[in-house]
Amino acid sequence: QGARQSGSALSYTLWLFLLSGIPLPLWALYTRRGTVLAYARQHWPLGLAGGVGTTASYAMALWAMTQVPVAMVSALRESSILFALLISVFLL
Repeated sequence: QGARQSGSALSYTLWLFLLSGIPLPLWALYTRRGTVLAYARQHWPLGLAGGVGTTASYAMALWAMTQVPVAMVSALRESSILFALLISVFLL
């Protein structure tokens, strides 16, 4: 409903990820500053790729939910989990 009312699934996704994603990194920096910064320096490309991929996939799902009934998109998203499971069984 939020994505439909906002008028832009991408804008809604970016604001959602920004506002919900701020507290945890701030808490981690406050409690374990040295560890977090060292890990981030070493693994930033992987973190960036994961963040872009997660944001893009969620934005695409929300956009699809603004175009067609939510049930259709939900069924497709759930079946994609089965494909991911099969791929991980054979490749990982």
